[in-house]
This record gives sequence, structure tokens and C-alpha cells, in this order.
Amino acid sequence: MIKFFRNIRRRLLRENRFTRYLIYAIGEIILVVIGILIALQVNNWNRNIQEQKLAKQYLINIQHDLRQDVQSLDRLEKAVANRRKAANEVLNNIKSNYYKNPGLFLVQVDQAGRFGLPQMARATYEDLIATGNIQFMEKSIREEVAAYYRLDDFMKSSQELQKSRVFEQYLPYAVSAMPLEAQRWVYNIRDANEDPSVYPDSIIPYADQTLISLRARPEIEDALKAVIRGTWSEDRMIVDYHKAIQELLEKLQKNLDD
Repeated sequence: MIKFFRNIRRRLLRENRFTRYLIYAIGEIILVVIGILIALQVNNWNRNIQEQKLAKQYLINIQHDLRQDVQSLDRLEKAVANRRKAANEVLNNIKSNYYKNPGLFLVQVDQAGRFGLPQMARATYEDLIATGNIQFMEKSIREEVAAYYRLDDFMKSSQELQKSRVFEQYLPYAVSAMPLEAQRWVYNIRDANEDPSVYPDSIIPYADQTLISLRARPEIEDALKAVIRGTWSEDRMIVDYHKAIQELLEKLQKNLDD
């Protein structure tokens, strides 16, 4: 098309028809401008398509991370239940001055103070923030995702607080009450994933000594009660966390389906 205009323009110049030459020259300029605008629009369309594809992939990756978080929460929920059960059993042992099985008793003394922090999946979100690609998401989804990870930060802070309480209020008493030989036996049992109810007679004196030492510290009962109360708080937090994950998963899927 441009070549066509150029040929006409040259013929008009040869014929000294300047007015028509000017009109065709302007037409040629307009055509070039239109071509540039179309090229820019096509480029914008292509860029928007790429950004939408990138945003979609991020949503899929976040869904994957959220499902990993569900698994982490399930493990945490089980660990919290085990810690609560152990703390209740040890508290009853202290009050009754009796344990049924020395192996189980020693393991539960240890387990009541065993605390692990869940590792939630944040790789996708951190990549979104670091690269600035979070801007490609719709505003509503962007806000929902950010709100979820603020909840994750809050949960970590709450877990750290609960961990410090366990370590400060209960664990020092448990460690000082249990002989070193008993601690080694417990660690070996745990690492080998063996049944603590099957025990050698050699640990019976260690279990007796541990119970006597715990009963000699009146504050240990309050410490165990604090551990138990903390587990109920953790349970409520886990329920809220599961709810937040489910709601976000549904919103992400709806956005992907639209």
C-alpha cells in the first residue's frame, strides 16, 4: 500500500500537480501512523496475553502451595494432639504418684515438651513480591492472597510464643528431672520409631527417679496445665487456618475458571 502511494506521488510530481501530491503524501503519513498504532496495539495484546498466562500460572502454583500447607497443618494438628495427650498423662502420673509403663512414661515426659514449627509453603508468594509480578493479578485476588500470608505471619508469631512458653515453663523441669541415661534411651526410641512400651528393666529406676523429681517441683503441674491450655489455642488456630485455606482455594479456582 505504501509503495502504491509512493508511485502516485512520483507521478504527480512529474505532472506538477502539487495539491494532489500533498494529499497523497499526507495519506501516506496517515497510513504509516495507522500501521504503527496497529503494531503497538498488537504488541499490547500479546503482552496482556503473556501477563494473563503468567498470572494464571502463579494462581496454579499458589494452589499447589496451599495444598502443601494443608498437609503441614495436618501434621501440626497430630503433633499438638500428641503433646496434649502426653501432658495430660504426665500430669495424672504426678498427681497419682504412679505410672503404668515406665517406657511410655519417660517418652511422654519428653513428648509433652516437644514442639515443632510448621513449615508453610511461601515460595510462590515470595517470588510474586520479589519480582513485582503480583501486579498482574486481579486486585481482589491480590488482596485475598496477601491477607492469607499475613495470617501465616500471625500464626508463626503465635507458634513462636507458644514454643517459648513450653521451653520456659515446662522443658527445664523435664530435662532436669530425667536422668541423662533415660534421655538417651528416649531419643533412641524416637529416632528408631520403636514402641516405647517395650522397655528394658534397666530404665525402671530412671522412670522412678524422674517421677520423684517431678513431684518434688510443685510448679510442674502449673507448667503442664499451661502446655495443655496452649494446645487448645493451637487447635482453634489450626481450624481457622484450614478455613482460610479452603476459602482461598475456592476463590482462586473460580478466578481460573472465569
